[in-house]
Amino acid sequence: MSFIKELNHYIDDFAKDDIPTKVVIGGNLIDRFVPNINASKWNDECWLNINFPQVVTTQLATLSSDTISQSIRDNTHKFYVDPSRRLEYEIVLARKPLIDSFTLIIDFPPGLQFWKQPYFGPAEINAIQPDNIPDSYAVYWNRRNNQYKTGKFCHIYRIKFTDALGRSEWGDQNIDPIAKTWTISDPKGFLQSATYPITIGPNFGYESAGATPSGNVGNTWICQDTTTAVESGTTSLWYVFCSNAGAGATTCKLQFYNDDGTDAGTKNGTQIVASLTGSEAQAWRNWTYNDGILAINTKYWFAENRSADGNFWTYLDAVGAANQSRYGTEAYAAAFADPCVATGNNAVRTYSHYVVFEAPGGLSIPVDNRGMNRGMNRGMNRGMSRIN
Repeated sequence: MSFIKELNHYIDDFAKDDIPTKVVIGGNLIDRFVPNINASKWNDECWLNINFPQVVTTQLATLSSDTISQSIRDNTHKFYVDPSRRLEYEIVLARKPLIDSFTLIIDFPPGLQFWKQPYFGPAEINAIQPDNIPDSYAVYWNRRNNQYKTGKFCHIYRIKFTDALGRSEWGDQNIDPIAKTWTISDPKGFLQSATYPITIGPNFGYESAGATPSGNVGNTWICQDTTTAVESGTTSLWYVFCSNAGAGATTCKLQFYNDDGTDAGTKNGTQIVASLTGSEAQAWRNWTYNDGILAINTKYWFAENRSADGNFWTYLDAVGAANQSRYGTEAYAAAFADPCVATGNNAVRTYSHYVVFEAPGGLSIPVDNRGMNRGMNRGMNRGMSRIN
């Protein structure tokens, strides 16, 4: 995939999970390229702008082998798309910096939220969390379902430092949504002892699914975070990002629940059985769920119960408020309890589920997963007015 040059910036269109993401590299100034990334989704309704605050005068950017490069004194900024269709932004340091941290400027519309991901041990998820997920950020918009899917805007993966000899170390990162800053730091002193040049490698994924696998044991049900309908309607399809960790067939029961004011309450619609055959890789899959009834401004819960083999894996991010998810043990052969009985607190976890539903008359209506109204600020491709 190649970047397309327009004036002094470059454009690429990512299409992860069928959600187009427009990424503009270089700002929108007429007379110069600057180290800037602007990504937008849902027709610019949501966007994220990232600026590296370094003065640019006459330094030019080059495009070679699908890599954009710009050298500014002791720093070289590189942008390219990796084999996983993620945007790699490399900051290459020619020599030891005066300080061991870098603060970038970010901008975004109200409603975009940044969730730092914790480490999940194997006993917590019955799976191995990828090394680049702890200390990463899951970034979510305040919409869910239909065209917004899970509402996930992007994932900012864990920061890695790599020196000229190929040695590497994980860095730290912290996003302050109030100050609108993104600070990358070196807590282990790698910048002081490594061999230069050193590459700092932020990586951005624009997929809509959670980044941590959840292989919880079978016969375990999970009632996950609430979702709030902004219009009335009837469900038609239930989507799950999932995989089969085994060699044979595996299944998972799915059920929509009403909210009782505190927890999941009575059933809403008829449970369905999602099935996977063979060793199926992670992907979005859907099953018919055509009798869930949604009322405007009303909360609902998703629930799942996996077969005893435990091979039906779903994926999650640590997103949302505490106590938004519940878990418990219930024989897979049994029907979902009605009403639901929440017996455990699964803390801040959002699983990769969403539904498609239709309002009366056949119009597809989005669901807002934070209970906020539609009509948020429409994003624009932000310029580099902060950097001269």
